[in-house]
Amino acid sequence: MLCTLCASQNFNLSPIQTDPSAPISWTSTPTSTKYYVSTHQPSLPALFASAKQGCHLCTLIRSELFHIRGHESEEEHHQGFVDLRVYITGEEEEKGWVGLDSYSGKQIQAVTRTNTRDVRVPLDFIRFEPYLESLLQEKAYNFDPNTGCSENFKLVTTWLSRCLRHHPLCTISTPPYPELPSRILDVACPMATSKLALIDTFGIQASYITLSHVWGKAQIITTTTSTLAERMEGIAMESLSNTFRDAVEVARQINVRYLWIDSLCIIQNDLADWEKESAKMGSYYSNALFNIAAVSSSDGSGGLFTSRNPRQMAPCPITVVFPSKDSIRDGKKIEGFLRASSGWDPVLQVAGFQRPPLWQRAWVLQERLLSTRLLMFSNMQMSWKCRQEEASESHTVHAEELIRVYNAWYDLVSLYTKCELTVASDIFPAISGIASCIASATQDRYVAGLWIRDIHRGLVWSAPDSTISKPDLRQYRAPSWSWASLRATSNF
Repeated sequence: MLCTLCASQNFNLSPIQTDPSAPISWTSTPTSTKYYVSTHQPSLPALFASAKQGCHLCTLIRSELFHIRGHESEEEHHQGFVDLRVYITGEEEEKGWVGLDSYSGKQIQAVTRTNTRDVRVPLDFIRFEPYLESLLQEKAYNFDPNTGCSENFKLVTTWLSRCLRHHPLCTISTPPYPELPSRILDVACPMATSKLALIDTFGIQASYITLSHVWGKAQIITTTTSTLAERMEGIAMESLSNTFRDAVEVARQINVRYLWIDSLCIIQNDLADWEKESAKMGSYYSNALFNIAAVSSSDGSGGLFTSRNPRQMAPCPITVVFPSKDSIRDGKKIEGFLRASSGWDPVLQVAGFQRPPLWQRAWVLQERLLSTRLLMFSNMQMSWKCRQEEASESHTVHAEELIRVYNAWYDLVSLYTKCELTVASDIFPAISGIASCIASATQDRYVAGLWIRDIHRGLVWSAPDSTISKPDLRQYRAPSWSWASLRATSNF
């Protein structure tokens, strides 16, 4: 929902203007002081009133104003205008218009004049891929305050599918169907009346998810030697904490049958079992399809899901008329989204005394770092992190380049060449498994330790300790242009 003023943003009605004052509150300074302007609201009180009536964009700007200013006192005394400005680069100024290629990612400043200064709220105009654009529009028009809503589960499915299909750094680190932990919760168990039971896996291979949570001071449900048989017969949903129930709901909504929770899958009063299972916890988290993180919950009662106003952070669908090269025309009408540039979320606060409860727990450091994929629930929004992307309800998606795969390979080679090989001809077989995974994930061709698509970097290697070690070159190891040709540490 947009108010009348937000629904008609037209930067083509204004001539280029100059900003004489230095910006105070931006996250990124524009490369030019020239801008086009579109009138937004006549005053801050008008903006606040529109936000309270449900305008998505006004709510988004009001929320960002609060973060920038830190308070909303004396807001009735701030009678200054509110306008939107799109700044242009020197190249765009020469052309006399904003080029089509620069629309997506263009920063738009919401500027308001208070009693003492101008305050600027940086917004990004974004155009997403069609499949994601459709989903975000659905979320915007069907506002559900709960982070456990059906639209969010569709978003999780999209993030997961994208990762499994297009992220080699993630797929090479986890097998598609790993061996399950020794015991696991079957959230769709046909033998349990409650459809939830603890089972022995006996080496079964399947996808599963894990949970990171804060136990807290209140007693939560656990498995002990006296309750083990009972847990395997079935577990009533009513006996679970809010966090555990929500985790089961996530597993069922994403159609993953198995869920691992430490307090239920490890026998808590059996020291031998605890020592054996705790030693495997690293592999349990690293092999999981993803790990659910209850970031803002200080105990089991907190749960994963929370209610909030999604208009305060969700990207806002909008049609913007950008300046046109031809002043006779009506400008370039572009459909896209406006989102806050800051993208603040408690999950980002991993250090300091203001860390959310989960990040304060020592055991979770291992769980967070070893998990290939993290699905995080804070008191603000749901977010996602894998080896190649970070995404959330407000910021989707920041992808990293494939070059990281090759960088990881070169780092591996540097470590590998420091090791000793008894048989020189084993130089390639000893790392063939890793090379095979990278080749499958990148669809690249592997030649004597180098990759065809990155051959220009692969050939630029050095072996600084080769003169000291005086390698025996009489025994063939690899082509002379390959790092594997010398028995020495290789650097790239």
